[in-house]
Amino acid sequence: MKPMSKRRRTLILVLGALIILPSLAYGWARLSTSSSGLARAIVWMDADVRDYTRFPARTMLESEQPLTFETREVSVDFELDTGMPGEDLDSFLKQTETAAFIAIRDDEVIAERYYNGYNEASTVTSFSVAKSFISALIGIALEDGAIGSIDDPVTRYLSELEERDPRFGDITIHHLLTMSSGLRFEEQGLPWSDDAKTYYATDLRTLALEDTEIVEPPGRTFHYNPYNTLLLGLILERATGERVSDFMQDELWQPMGAVAPGTWSLDSHESGFEKMESGLNGRAIDLAKLGLCTYMTGP
Repeated sequence: MKPMSKRRRTLILVLGALIILPSLAYGWARLSTSSSGLARAIVWMDADVRDYTRFPARTMLESEQPLTFETREVSVDFELDTGMPGEDLDSFLKQTETAAFIAIRDDEVIAERYYNGYNEASTVTSFSVAKSFISALIGIALEDGAIGSIDDPVTRYLSELEERDPRFGDITIHHLLTMSSGLRFEEQGLPWSDDAKTYYATDLRTLALEDTEIVEPPGRTFHYNPYNTLLLGLILERATGERVSDFMQDELWQPMGAVAPGTWSLDSHESGFEKMESGLNGRAIDLAKLGLCTYMTGP
């Protein structure tokens, strides 16, 4: 038998390594999702509506005086412009994988519809709707006097940022709320880019305090940036002396009459910081009550 040439043996070894190494890397990632944001990005990939089942979470108890509505389904001409002639609202909501559609007028639910396997008792994750709740919590902390003013520099509450870069002293809470902080955020869809890190990191506090980078003066440009929301969460923690979900349970979730417990996904058990940018979860009817409260209280 003719002996295998050295070149062929080398080729076989290289091909074997190309097959085995990715398998080993993926195996490591599957075993490391509780401790590595990179592993989460590799295994879980894009954000998903059921991600609330993957992350650890902190529960917010329902209200002792839940707010319920009279339900009266009425014929409402919801304007719909999908670019598809003749497409009705129900078809559009099903095709776009909508979980719930609720319309409240005054103290009545005039439309409440669920799609794609969801129902009124289903948990839905709020994703960026969580940012509206954060803004409301900042307003409550402001009214309570825990926060002095939305024009306060973020360094009043997060002094370590100024120690790292004095320019942080020019960024105010208002800049964070309006997504005009001038901080870097690059959405590349890669496991190590900002979009993946702000969603999957297992220590979001450290990420927000050490990975944020100023790329332009604040107030100049609107730029969607989850780092802003992470910093708002840290400010709430420092200003109120409470975990964000505890503060929300007492000051917003229960007062607005939640009929069921809500949860807030956490970065990890060890860190225990709320996923400020997207991790609020609850029933659709309870999430809708924020809009109702805003309407009833006015500006």
